[in-house]
Amino acid sequence: MKYTPAPIAIFCYKRLTLLKKLLKSLKKNKEAKLSTVFFFSDYSQNKKDLQKINKIRQLIRNDTTFKKKIIILRAKNYGLKKNILTGIDYVFTKYRKIIVLEDDLEVSKNFLKTTNILLEKYKNNNLISTITGYSFPNQKIQEANIKKNFFLLNRPSSWGWATWKIKWTNLKKIDISIEPSTEKYGNDLEIMSIKKKSGNLSSWAFDWTIKHLKSHQFCIYPKFSLIKNNGFDNHATNNFFRKKNFFYNIKNVNFKNYLYQPESKKIQILSKKNYDMNMIIFLIKFIFFKLFYEKSKNTK
Repeated sequence: MKYTPAPIAIFCYKRLTLLKKLLKSLKKNKEAKLSTVFFFSDYSQNKKDLQKINKIRQLIRNDTTFKKKIIILRAKNYGLKKNILTGIDYVFTKYRKIIVLEDDLEVSKNFLKTTNILLEKYKNNNLISTITGYSFPNQKIQEANIKKNFFLLNRPSSWGWATWKIKWTNLKKIDISIEPSTEKYGNDLEIMSIKKKSGNLSSWAFDWTIKHLKSHQFCIYPKFSLIKNNGFDNHATNNFFRKKNFFYNIKNVNFKNYLYQPESKKIQILSKKNYDMNMIIFLIKFIFFKLFYEKSKNTK
């Protein structure tokens, strides 16, 4: 299938070792040399962080992985949410599609090829708003009886993903002042909802997820994960997923077709099992966040 490679947006802050891993993995993708990359480098007012940030910026200035490179150096601290949202909007002033990567990811050698083909193949599919390179553990995929190379899920994943300008714009318009039920897709969303309502959630991806659920839009997932998340360190932001479900290696799969399996009850259960917290931990967090954040909200 012929396609024009989508621009890649890479969001980085101060994790030099992890960014090096990401760039090393992208170099193994033949499509990297045909692609334009946007680096969005966040800043910090903390003097201890400036040395790390300067090393990050030197690394991306010297990088020769891509055909074309645009570097946006933030002059103040944006934080992950603002950096990503404004960065995506900026790329969409110039392009109609995008691949989004954060600095704590590694990709398989076929990630860019697979994602670009899916962007071309499903650009006019009204059900699909997002593409992800992430997938669930292989044993869980087998339990869900997923036979095709890809499958749809109402809950998206922000670990190595892509979308189109028109679909990103349409999702932004969705009103989520009244949230839809999240019960089918993981109890972690309920905890995030409590934190958001009390003004204590800085995650951009929660609203994005809720907009998918409310508008009945789907994310297309590969059967095998093309993404590995290395960001389970002390610098991780909004990391709810410190579970063994998320610790496994990527697959260098060269897919022969790009057909998908629609979301089913088994696929919903797959998502729920993967994201659900242990019930005891969930109840402890639910009670703590409910009491703590409600109290803090009422005292403001």
